[in-house]
Amino acid sequence: MPVLKLDRNDFTSNTKSGRMRALAQVHAVMYWPDDEKARRQYLEFGELIAWQDLLASIPAGSNIELPKEHAAKMFAAAGRVLPASEIHAREKAARDDAMRAAKIFENVLTSETPTSIGEQIDLATATTHAISTRQVERIWQRYQPSVHLSAASGAIFEGVRHSDPDFEPVRHEMTLLLLPLMIRLAEAYRIAGERLQLRQSKRTLLDPATTWRIENGPAVELEVKIPTTLDQATSLVGQYLKLSMVPARGEGTALH
Repeated sequence: MPVLKLDRNDFTSNTKSGRMRALAQVHAVMYWPDDEKARRQYLEFGELIAWQDLLASIPAGSNIELPKEHAAKMFAAAGRVLPASEIHAREKAARDDAMRAAKIFENVLTSETPTSIGEQIDLATATTHAISTRQVERIWQRYQPSVHLSAASGAIFEGVRHSDPDFEPVRHEMTLLLLPLMIRLAEAYRIAGERLQLRQSKRTLLDPATTWRIENGPAVELEVKIPTTLDQATSLVGQYLKLSMVPARGEGTALH
């Protein structure tokens, strides 16, 4: 199986730049599980954004200077990256398709009555008139190796949105704060998907040979179960934030 190896120091150091780096790695796999070049281009863009964020954190008028080796890396990244408009357009298109695949995955995994991928593809086509059954089939085939990541991301942010409909202004900060929970939940989805045998088939919902697995993920001191309702997703997010002692909005941030 393909493996994404994270650096646990990106989480234990409790710095924004570390979480940003880990988030970019997870998103690269989530959105382009089968395209190494696209992942590399996305990560190069993320590296430049991280350098810009570092520069922005230096107080105006201070005597702090960026070390020469850091400046060299920043300018090298700037020379490689694609335009921000192209990266953002690619990301939005990939995210939309990844979430379509995640919905199929969740419906098969959590359905109270046995269902099939084919039935869920037909349902997705019926509710999304802009694309055909064949297009949905291609989306599922492309994103199946990383669909557990998209499912976890979608579940968590539906929970956040349910508890705080006005969270959009702090969406990026919340994404960084909730990243450890998202990774842990994605692993729960992966394990469940690799164990669920499809109806009238010898195959499982996720193929262990092709599904992305994360190594060196952050420790989460919380029992993480797959939410099957919006209330369960909201409760999971609330428990994690309480455990992490995240301050309320307006009281500061757990990352710096």
